[in-house]
Amino acid sequence: MADSSRAGATPARQEVIAVMRGLDHSVSEAALRSISYSAGVARRVLLAHPPYLLAGAMQARSQHILILGFGAVARALVREFVITCPVIDPDEMRITLVVEDEAACRAYFASECPGLADALDIAVFEGDLRRTDERLLEDIRKRQAESEFCAVYLAPERGGARVGAAEALRRLAIQHNLFRAPIFWFSDSGAALSNIRHGCGLVGPRIDSDHERAALIARAALENRICELALVPFGSWRDALDGAGLFAPKLDAEARKIHETYLAGIKAGSGNGANQSPAARPWSGLAGEYRSSNRHAAAHIRAKAYAAGFDLNSWLEAPEAGRMSHELPPAADCLDAVNDKLLDRMSRLEHTRWTLERLLSGWTSGTPRNDFRKVHNMLRPYDELPDAEKRKDAAVVEMTRRLLQEAAGG
Repeated sequence: MADSSRAGATPARQEVIAVMRGLDHSVSEAALRSISYSAGVARRVLLAHPPYLLAGAMQARSQHILILGFGAVARALVREFVITCPVIDPDEMRITLVVEDEAACRAYFASECPGLADALDIAVFEGDLRRTDERLLEDIRKRQAESEFCAVYLAPERGGARVGAAEALRRLAIQHNLFRAPIFWFSDSGAALSNIRHGCGLVGPRIDSDHERAALIARAALENRICELALVPFGSWRDALDGAGLFAPKLDAEARKIHETYLAGIKAGSGNGANQSPAARPWSGLAGEYRSSNRHAAAHIRAKAYAAGFDLNSWLEAPEAGRMSHELPPAADCLDAVNDKLLDRMSRLEHTRWTLERLLSGWTSGTPRNDFRKVHNMLRPYDELPDAEKRKDAAVVEMTRRLLQEAAGG
């Protein structure tokens, strides 16, 4: 393994170059793969403690996350939230950001993913919660009143946070009644990273008594689980490598199979002209953007299982050491292929996921399709899609069921 950054650089800005052979992988077309440290740790924490699980446990109206900071890790959290967390119930996704420079943050969204803010409820506030700022506190209270925060991420603009900063944020939340969500704080040094069970732990309905809340936090610490206002560190190198999929038995196995399903759909005549697209090439000749798109679809498999009715939380919590990011739950039975109503619902979810992923990648809706300009004629509501496109979504759902069946040894 080699570190491609200069000595002394902040880990959040580093890229890792992993030698595949060193991780017992056999990769024919490349011996090396470059991964993002920030994307790896962000995906890991969101797969370990999915916001939709936390929102459900808290009986919140939507999955609404609060991110403090907008450095590399904070931006990765936004991306991975969009990639891994679309579900049917709760059906809303909200993001609130507290940043040092509001104009720069808004400019990032306008240039990188101009259509995303129209699809999701994204609010940006300038300020610093480490200082008393009544205007900012009131803005946070208003957002909380609209829809309760289910997860808070402390990811400073530069470097990581110290445990003292996380503790101060918890005190502020209690003192000003800002939120009760768990606080996930980014530790770039890897210090004090405990082995906390995955899932939503003891997060549940609101507790108003300080005595009961203190007892709950003490119990959660004893059982190594999260609860409301728990301080949960993340950011180890193992997190980054796991989140990037480098510990999977076969690199990109699920993503490759999803892409093969897409190619099969084109061959069957459902391509609608897409067989001329760069996305229609075999995996060995596929551009990085389209490989990433298939990896994004694979990262959403757990959310699909949850949306289909699988008890994801019990599965996540089962092993004390936690689940690896590439592990798939035994949820094939929940995706019953003969249930037309479920298939339609899951196909709609897949189209929603694909739409958000395309918007995140900078695509916009328009006709005709123009891959060079990133204009796509299928970025439209599911009910407006031609049948051929709906069959593509259904094919991804079926491939998901097959992958889950294989994971269960079926």
